[in-house]
Amino acid sequence: MDSSLLEKLSRLPSIKRRIEYLAKETAELTGLAGFPLYLTLLFEADALFLNDDRHLNNIAVLEKDGHYDYCPIFDNGAGLLSNTQSAPMEIEPKALTRTTTARPFQTTFNRQVIHARNLFGPQLHIPKFTEMQIRAELEEPLAYYAKRDRDLIARRVCQTVLVRQKEL
Repeated sequence: MDSSLLEKLSRLPSIKRRIEYLAKETAELTGLAGFPLYLTLLFEADALFLNDDRHLNNIAVLEKDGHYDYCPIFDNGAGLLSNTQSAPMEIEPKALTRTTTARPFQTTFNRQVIHARNLFGPQLHIPKFTEMQIRAELEEPLAYYAKRDRDLIARRVCQTVLVRQKEL
């Protein structure tokens, strides 16, 4: 009986070997030679926005008539420290960025990205955002929140992105 992907990955001795196995096996099974690059990009985007919900079911490809294609990046709702149960609003984002765990390999975001980049090269070129640029991008989505919460949310998002872009 075949073991599950999770079981196979857990038997590998390091995060680096797990990333390599997932990337290369998926590329081989799907014929998507660039899947290792896609996976690296996915991990880099998750690291920038601290999306801690990239479990194995949130890494996908599209299949139609036996042909595979890359899936748009999806399920980013846990990013930017939005889960206030695990990232309380009263704790500064800088402190939370050090303790947030990256999935699917239960390590730090930086370690996951470093291993993927060492294996497959960097994929995401992160511009240096300013707080003013981030706030401008937030204007429209913040309109859906209560006025009393908008500045708090904007500050939290800005601090998170500014800290993470420095680290990456």
